[in-house]
Amino acid sequence: MSLLDMQRQFRAFLVDGPHVLDQYVPHSAAPGLAVYHHAYRAQLEECMRDTFERTWAWLGDDAFQEAVHRYIEEHSPGSWTISDYGEHFADALDVLYPDSPEVGELAQLDWTLRRAFDGPDGEALTVAAISGEIDWDSARIRFVPTLRMFAVRSNCGALWSAMASEKVPPAVEYFTDPAAIRVWREEHRCRFQTIDELEMRAINAVANGASFAELCGNLAHLLGDDHGASAAGEFLATWMSEGMVGAIE
Repeated sequence: MSLLDMQRQFRAFLVDGPHVLDQYVPHSAAPGLAVYHHAYRAQLEECMRDTFERTWAWLGDDAFQEAVHRYIEEHSPGSWTISDYGEHFADALDVLYPDSPEVGELAQLDWTLRRAFDGPDGEALTVAAISGEIDWDSARIRFVPTLRMFAVRSNCGALWSAMASEKVPPAVEYFTDPAAIRVWREEHRCRFQTIDELEMRAINAVANGASFAELCGNLAHLLGDDHGASAAGEFLATWMSEGMVGAIE
């Protein structure tokens, strides 16, 4: 047996075959291997329950455990830390629940909030710290490093918030217009907000390097010349008040 074959056999033993190695190891080693077989799955399951707490609450014990078991069978840990496990769980749930996008979106929100919590520190810029000499024609907005955004089709944010507050979640709703959720960390608190397509476009433009003047121009193209600059100013005021802006350069 080659080394690769041995590795494949050992992975099969860990994931779903407690007796795969019986022909290769002495009978006296069976109890110890059984403990290792159980511990591997148990640690990954515990990690998933901790990371995807609201998704677990939404699906219930049995459905969540079944989804996790399938995920463990198809995805081996690939990082030095177990906290990175689960990166593709939302995609897996999209496959399992193609007609219920809120399931995968809840998992994506759980995951993104955890990444924001573990993300790099970045001090938010305050209004008082803004220099009066900023050239707004060339100024560029820099978001805090934990800011992430992903598209949604459902009111998963409202579902998540209700479960976090131990309230009865509202009925699932599916949006007719494009929407997204932005996630960031303000000091030691992770936050999120469901936003419409206009703000989603504005954040994408800024994140891709557009200057404030270019942002005004982009919004003017969408809203008309009379409203582009005011919309950009309102977005900037909101982002600053919520601790999303790290610098204006």
